[in-house]
Amino acid sequence: MERIKLYLCLFLLYAGSVAPAAAQQNPVQSAEKTIQKMPRKGLQTSIQMDESLVNDTWESYLKKFGRVESSKRVYTMENAKIPALSDKPVRVISTVEENKGTCTIFCAFDLGTAYVTSGSSGYAAAESFMQQFIRQVYEAERDARLRVAEKALAEAVRGQEKRTNEGESLVRAQERNRNEKANLERKLQENKQEAEQLVKDVDTNKREQQAAAQEVEQKRRAVEEVKAKYAFVGAK
Repeated sequence: MERIKLYLCLFLLYAGSVAPAAAQQNPVQSAEKTIQKMPRKGLQTSIQMDESLVNDTWESYLKKFGRVESSKRVYTMENAKIPALSDKPVRVISTVEENKGTCTIFCAFDLGTAYVTSGSSGYAAAESFMQQFIRQVYEAERDARLRVAEKALAEAVRGQEKRTNEGESLVRAQERNRNEKANLERKLQENKQEAEQLVKDVDTNKREQQAAAQEVEQKRRAVEEVKAKYAFVGAK
């Protein structure tokens, strides 16, 4: 049990350090991409992670800034509110594509007059926007893995409790067995003593029967002697 808790604590320490480190390992850079048959300028980053988790987290992240329409991994926001980027609504068009386990997230920020590109005034805010997502998706991955780890821990704890309960039950059964054995041994000893006493009683009874038979014979002879002594009187 203590070892399981230790493993979980180590996992939490590791998971807590993943997001900051990941933000450094997943740089954001300028990129161009054709979306819906139109070339777009924007920013992109790549993450080695489950595609469905990245898509779900990206859509959830975008919804913080307004209404999101999604179709075939293309996410569109007509009036995104991103104060750090612009005090006016921003049109956001983004995609998530997966290739050999790596998800690439591309996002174009249309300010109405131009796209946010490297060197433009809103680039730092757009870069921060992407980096915030990177942290969020790693946090989502951490939480998902944590749920799996906690579920495994709970199952291990239940397994341990089951084995402990079984062990306690076995100990009680063992104690009952010892008590039953002791009772049987006591009864066997009592039975042995009773058998020995019965042998003695039978022997004593035989001697008593012999003595009683001898006494009966003596009394019979005494009766005969009395009859013989007074035979002259006549039969009674």
